[in-house]
Amino acid sequence: HGDEEHQYVWLVQPHPDVVVPEVAPLQEQLESFARDRYAEYGPAPESDKPSPADSGMAVDYVAWKYKCPSLIVELPFKDTIAANGAFDSLQVAGCVAYGRDCVDMIAQVMLG
Repeated sequence: HGDEEHQYVWLVQPHPDVVVPEVAPLQEQLESFARDRYAEYGPAPESDKPSPADSGMAVDYVAWKYKCPSLIVELPFKDTIAANGAFDSLQVAGCVAYGRDCVDMIAQVMLG
């Protein structure tokens, strides 16, 4: 998914009410993986935090229906900026690497 306002990557998590208890730690592991691996990672804006009013979101449906981890990756349309203020690269090569890392992230979390 793309964001036009923020210059960093973040994950949209499902509303906690739809996440089964045994999946909650996996959701946190997915977020930790992204947070620890990418200087471009930032916190979800307050306006993007899940609320009961958002219950029609696909991220909630997948978590509820399939009882599995679910998230939306928000990527910026703007150039990204690292926590230290330096510009980072999520251009074409960076996005391809991020996609590969997402597969590694899922494998690491799901396979232990």
